[in-house]
Amino acid sequence: MAKGSEGDYRQQLNPLLDMDLRDAGMRARYDVPNGWGEAEKARLVAIDKINWWLRELGVRRVSFVPSDFDITLETRSVLTGKGQTPVEWQARKAGEYRGESGEWVAQVDFDDPPKDKDSASLKVPHVGYGIAFLRISKGKPVIELIGHLVVSENALEACRPHPRDRSWFKVRTRQP
Repeated sequence: MAKGSEGDYRQQLNPLLDMDLRDAGMRARYDVPNGWGEAEKARLVAIDKINWWLRELGVRRVSFVPSDFDITLETRSVLTGKGQTPVEWQARKAGEYRGESGEWVAQVDFDDPPKDKDSASLKVPHVGYGIAFLRISKGKPVIELIGHLVVSENALEACRPHPRDRSWFKVRTRQP
């Protein structure tokens, strides 16, 4: 099988950062519904994972809630054709990391790259999440963590365009 294909995506998963929410045990643990609610629940799980990582990094005064996130990218829904379907959210909060002042940036996104596109990311539908700490003085990230929550086929109503080729959107059809 080709690298990154559906059959071997589990080899790409980092056990510390990534989870397969299609797994029955994970679905039960995080109370993930079947059907259309799966993507939104996965987005909430991603925000929980961001907060968990902040605590693991020793950051106690910063945490994120869903209302902190602003929509940063919208695209067309493959289900409704609506053009303003959110697929990426970002939140920022001032804070500290190892005694340095700066800004924590958190992001959640919906991705479903076509299997034939070359991508460093997973080639299965997933909700991505990430956090970064930017120092005020330099603006460069001091730390970055990126994780993935694998979701069921057809769970995402829309997804981000490929970063190097914004001409494609979600090409496969959904079955309600």
